[in-house]
Amino acid sequence: EAFNVNRAIHLQVNEDGCFMVIYEALKGNIDKLESKKIFTFETFSEIVSYMENGIVVVNNIETLKNTELKDFLANNKIMAFMLYPLRELPRSGGKRITDRIMMSSDIPRVWDRDEIENLKIIVGTIAVIYTDMLRKIEIKNMQETFLASLVHDLRSPLTGDQKALEALKSKDLDTDIEFYLNEFYKTNQELLNIVNNLLGVYSLELGHYTLKKELSNINKIINNAIDSIKYLAEDNETEISLNAREHLPQVKVDAEEIKRIVVNLLNNAIKHNPKGTKIDITVKQLNGDVVVSISDNGLGIAEAEKEKIFKRHPIGKRKVGTGLGLYLSKQIIELQGGKMWFTSKKGKGTTFYFTLPIAKENILADTA
Repeated sequence: EAFNVNRAIHLQVNEDGCFMVIYEALKGNIDKLESKKIFTFETFSEIVSYMENGIVVVNNIETLKNTELKDFLANNKIMAFMLYPLRELPRSGGKRITDRIMMSSDIPRVWDRDEIENLKIIVGTIAVIYTDMLRKIEIKNMQETFLASLVHDLRSPLTGDQKALEALKSKDLDTDIEFYLNEFYKTNQELLNIVNNLLGVYSLELGHYTLKKELSNINKIINNAIDSIKYLAEDNETEISLNAREHLPQVKVDAEEIKRIVVNLLNNAIKHNPKGTKIDITVKQLNGDVVVSISDNGLGIAEAEKEKIFKRHPIGKRKVGTGLGLYLSKQIIELQGGKMWFTSKKGKGTTFYFTLPIAKENILADTA
């Protein structure tokens, strides 16, 4: 009505590069399009020459050279049209497809400047609202998934503690009490990790996260991390080996945070793999960095999950984990001047890497 046209169409590009009708609104005595395909890649290439300021304006289809396209449009009473792209809108599977809105007239006409600008304003407003709506839906889904994962993670250690307490309350203990103390230690450590990750993420995002950097021995940090997780490793029959040069340059880092990252990576490698999985830790110097890699020969990470590994909240449901540990680890490594990444092959295992810059004090000492 606003543009006095008899047909308005929402077009979308398919995998073959053809513009297909998704929706159309009709006015008056007019039939729906005889074909759902309007422009092919070749015919659209021609009308791009009619584009000005991002919008295609054709006042009369008789100016088109492609006779097949011209006949198709004429048969469907499209004698003049404006074609304007929507913003790149997110689609399922992470793809982004540029949609287009088409206003068509059944008679040749000159589209004036006000009509062109009004179409831009209307379509732009629709795109903003639609994008905002999708963003809110995505945030809600992430929050629900995160909450479900958090409840799952909290329930597991609490259930373990409850069973241990029930055994201790019973009169006939068939196991040494040290076993139950170890169980309490492991489950409380797991709960503490979850809480620390939550606090860490929110402190980081509020800008309150502080690092206590000091000259540190990376091998000592890693050995401390291995010692703190040995109970879990023993329970899962996991062998952890460390291959590191004895005298590596020092790094200036928050040692406790780096230890926590190593513990988190080892914990994941143990919990997400079958019993008997082997974990190899390698530490070496590469140019101005110390490079740490933590490899396992476990199940590997599926291709569909790889892009979600370092996200704050996973979009898909996870079997174990809130998804905060790896997100926080990557942020902390980057705050300390390093990088973090991973490689993985399904059925072969996963390797996480991170780098830390060698402390300037080492470089100055070498120079002296």
